Amino acid sequence: MRARCAKAEACLPHWFNHVTTVNDADSDTVYRLSGRSTNISTIPNGVSTDLAETFDANGRVAKRRGVAFWGNLSFKPNSDAVRFFYENVYRPYLAPAGIEWCVVGRDAERWLLEEAKRDHGIRLTGFVDNISSVLAEYPIMVNPMRIGSGLKNKVLEAFAMGLAVVSTGLGIEALSMAREGIDYIRADEPEKIAFAIKLLIEDECLRLSMIKSARKVVLEHYTWNKVARDLDALLCSL
Repeated sequence: MRARCAKAEACLPHWFNHVTTVNDADSDTVYRLSGRSTNISTIPNGVSTDLAETFDANGRVAKRRGVAFWGNLSFKPNSDAVRFFYENVYRPYLAPAGIEWCVVGRDAERWLLEEAKRDHGIRLTGFVDNISSVLAEYPIMVNPMRIGSGLKNKVLEAFAMGLAVVSTGLGIEALSMAREGIDYIRADEPEKIAFAIKLLIEDECLRLSMIKSARKVVLEHYTWNKVARDLDALLCSL
């Protein structure tokens, strides 16, 4: 299957006038597979400006001492991230510190459902129509992705909604305009992920600074209006 996908991706620049991907890493992969075709561009996903305008970073007060993760939990990269985080970060580091973990999304695996029944520090919401109403209660979004590609829209959503972000490198590599240590904290090892979460919970000044900076990045580079203008310019050039 992987070989067939690679073969198809190699042909894309030859079948179409232009090929776009949502991050530079994917563009580089298609470029390499296609024999260095030049009709490849990166145009990222975006978020609605309405999402960002809903939240005031200055007045944001998270009610819960915890972190949130969201997504379709039947999607392999998400289910892998949830299992990794539970076993390596939440159980050994966060649970003993009394830090709550909220997981939003449909199709949670049976093991997670059972753990949530046993451990009141795990909050499973299932699918919710208005995710912002749940996320407004949390100060931090954790993105412990270890597999997959593309652009993780959950990070853009977190930036827009005023959650500080702790992410693995893979989980944020697509956001080339976001700056490590300024707009988010990168952490790949379990103990470093836990340390970053605890730091952001305790250091409100750092958290608010990161939230404001990240939101500015979203509004300047990753709104659907900005993405649409870039795509329109590309289409007009063909």
